[in-house]
Amino acid sequence: MFVDIDGVRLFFDALNPKLDIDGAGLKEKRMLLCLPGGPGGDHQTMRPFFDRFTRVAQVIYLDPRGGGRSGYGDPHDWTLDRWGDDIAAFCDALGVDKPIVLGVSGGSLMVQAYLARHPRHAGGAILINPCSRMTQDGLVAAYDKAGGADAGAAARAMYGKPTTEDYAAFFKICLPLYSTRRDLSSLSASRGRTQMNPAATERFFAADGEAWRFDHRAGLAQVQNPVLAVIGEHDPVTPATWGKEVAEALPKVELALFENASHLIYADDPDRLTAVIEAFIARIG
Repeated sequence: MFVDIDGVRLFFDALNPKLDIDGAGLKEKRMLLCLPGGPGGDHQTMRPFFDRFTRVAQVIYLDPRGGGRSGYGDPHDWTLDRWGDDIAAFCDALGVDKPIVLGVSGGSLMVQAYLARHPRHAGGAILINPCSRMTQDGLVAAYDKAGGADAGAAARAMYGKPTTEDYAAFFKICLPLYSTRRDLSSLSASRGRTQMNPAATERFFAADGEAWRFDHRAGLAQVQNPVLAVIGEHDPVTPATWGKEVAEALPKVELALFENASHLIYADDPDRLTAVIEAFIARIG
């Protein structure tokens, strides 16, 4: 399904009804809007794991502009501010009041932009692998800590001006570090279903890209809704210290630290992640 937001068609998919039949009446579910990693990502990278939350919410997946099955539009609009505004506009277009908005990795950056620019819009938010700012040296150090000097060198090349060989080295050396269990099966299984836009990722992480300029901390201090921040202790992509900085900036936050997880928390500790998210949704109603 598509909705037009400021001249760009955004793709979304809804897994279950908002109104459940409850005897002779109806029971309304809160909407859980899910944003994938990226930028340039596809919601299929989140499936089927996040499908399970249909038990407690109406799950809607959204491909942000410039990624997945959504229209790409002007590359100059591939910015966190634009993606954040799109989230608010998407919910308004569908008539959704007080959504719970969940973002994973790069999606969590978009959700933070949405929260900072529209601090009273959401009913709640779930940030998985968040960071409020990034540095190249910090990323390299995190990979070096997780995988040694070779991983650090591969990361430095990847977040500079990567060649084809640099991409190959990163995928070989660094990608396994995304999971403490070295379980990349979810990534492999979704590869044939996804429609990624590498150009959006490369633009964001370019030497002069927005990845090294954004800072959400001041905006997060104005957020009025409850937020769940989910962090993997051994995550080299968005290190735990960066995730804790996000939590420190938020007025109403619950911090869930997964001591035995890396970036793919749903692969490393799926049962606890499920329980933590479902409990948060139940608490905010």
